[in-house]
Amino acid sequence: MENMGAAPAGAQQVKERFPLYDTVRISEDLPEGKTIDGYDTFTTMAAQEEVPFLNVRNSSQVAKSYCNLTSTDKLAWPFELHTIGIEFIYPDPSLKFPPNSLTGDIYASYLFKRILPEHCHVEFWIREDKRLSAKVAHLCPGVGITGYNANLAQPLATQTTMTNGVPTAPNRWTFVGKPIMIPADTPIKGILKFSPFGKNLLNWLQNPGVLGFDEEYADAINNEAQIRYHLGGYRFVQRRGEYYNS
Repeated sequence: MENMGAAPAGAQQVKERFPLYDTVRISEDLPEGKTIDGYDTFTTMAAQEEVPFLNVRNSSQVAKSYCNLTSTDKLAWPFELHTIGIEFIYPDPSLKFPPNSLTGDIYASYLFKRILPEHCHVEFWIREDKRLSAKVAHLCPGVGITGYNANLAQPLATQTTMTNGVPTAPNRWTFVGKPIMIPADTPIKGILKFSPFGKNLLNWLQNPGVLGFDEEYADAINNEAQIRYHLGGYRFVQRRGEYYNS
């Protein structure tokens, strides 16, 4: 493991599968404008020249359900990068009430999760070396939740929209033949950029609405959309509780 970073004297490094992920959130529950969590509206996000990932927040600054990076400026251990996936998440319109608002949400959900990835591109950088520049639609997430939900009052009318790629691992972008070896203490970053059409689409979309189940609780929670940047691979860490003599 040349150039993989120094291990403690007498320690043995072992390879273990470990995903890395970072999430930008879009919700009116976030502070106004651009924050460490994300953006308050789609319009705010569309106004940015680029949307950064992997070097903005860490797991001590936001909830671990959104980011599991331990640092904003470097990797904590050597990492063997095999795959990259980008996931677009928009609330299921069946969770938006009253029912007469569903039509607009279905279109918004479909446009955000299925059409928008065709109109933006993503980059991955290691230090000052750009290792990937590709259309987001080519980097299906390969992970996540899928399913089908029908309106019980109208069984033939689905209210669950499709995602940007079926969540199966082979759909992910893979560095075929040879993974990328990233040394410990190396800065990495991801960048997402929207085309002019993509920006116009974001400006047109309404923000995810209130999550409520009846009028009494209609103002309880604002729903949110997310974009998740996901790295698949292996980290090299010290074998837990075991040492060897070289």
